[in-house]
Amino acid sequence: MCGIAGIVDVGGPKPSRKVLERMTEVLSPRGPDDSGYFLHKGVGFGFRRLSIIDLSNGNQPVTNEDGSIVLVQNGEIYNFKELREELEGNGHIFKTRSDTEVSVHAYEEWGLDFVNRLNGMFAFGLYDRKKERVVLGRDRLGIKPFHYARVDGKLVFGSEMKSILQFPGFKREPSYTALSSYLTFRYPQEAQSVFKGILRLEPGHLMILEEKGDRIMKYWEVPFFANKEDFGEKYYLEQSLEMLSQSVQRRMVSDVPVGAYLSGGLDSSIIVALMSRFSNKPVNTFSIGFPEDSYDERIHAEIVARHCGTNHYPIVLERKDYMDMLPKIIRIKDAPLSIPHEPALYQMSVELKKHVTVALSGEGADELFGGYGRVQRAPLD
Repeated sequence: MCGIAGIVDVGGPKPSRKVLERMTEVLSPRGPDDSGYFLHKGVGFGFRRLSIIDLSNGNQPVTNEDGSIVLVQNGEIYNFKELREELEGNGHIFKTRSDTEVSVHAYEEWGLDFVNRLNGMFAFGLYDRKKERVVLGRDRLGIKPFHYARVDGKLVFGSEMKSILQFPGFKREPSYTALSSYLTFRYPQEAQSVFKGILRLEPGHLMILEEKGDRIMKYWEVPFFANKEDFGEKYYLEQSLEMLSQSVQRRMVSDVPVGAYLSGGLDSSIIVALMSRFSNKPVNTFSIGFPEDSYDERIHAEIVARHCGTNHYPIVLERKDYMDMLPKIIRIKDAPLSIPHEPALYQMSVELKKHVTVALSGEGADELFGGYGRVQRAPLD
């Protein structure tokens, strides 16, 4: 998971290390394995690490050969091996095997356009010391979180809002606009957060901070194709399988154990089936169940687990457990919960962490394939 935090005042004095450490340490649940700091002139970066790739040398911040570019990054770059090969061919020298170092050299090679070369999920802070420029970025779909606020002329950021809450001078006030949005959509829309003054860097965007001023630029948006030709069901099935297979294989690249959430539904079942195909040993799978039969999906998950030969771990969530953990999960999230199964996902993650470090899930499949029952039922409601 990892966590990043920072204080930026380009051209200003060096930030307080003590404050930066406080902002970073609250992210230790995201990154229990290590920490790292960088402070120079008006820029300070903090990092908490969860080790996944290059366990012995992958701590951050990471720099290029001469230390002129400094990066902290939360996420994974799935095509880092291909990019590394290309960059080494162009003369870049790498110190580690980590995917994060690829981002540093990619920026050095391609400038701001480097982000278009990355296939992955990421949120980062990058400092170009030669140009006195800070670049903050978030992946195309906003898988990795990035929050920021402006306080007394400085921009402070973090993977979680609680980093910003540690910064002296930030006033903790609710955003009633965001709360209204939450009560309507179950989530604050656009860049809002439930705290007044804390914003989210939107998916597919970069923020560039320089002495001459700041700007936000959009580097990606969902592509819509004008071609209306129907290539037939067989074509779309084959293309979907090819893309899913490639996607699952990329996400299984890890130096630590990998597992999967398994509900027994189509999306997670397909992912587990593909993982089993690509793994030379049984995949660890995890499912959550409830005492009430009408809500219990364990039987479906167990059918898939048997079919795929996984090491399966079912968990039961009791009503009392659900209610007792609500305050804790709200504190972890820094916001009201949006969907009823968030406590279940949390409980499953607690169990999962005993066995694996990385887990694949089918989140997002309903959005892509129109799988929500309420969408299908809407004309009848």
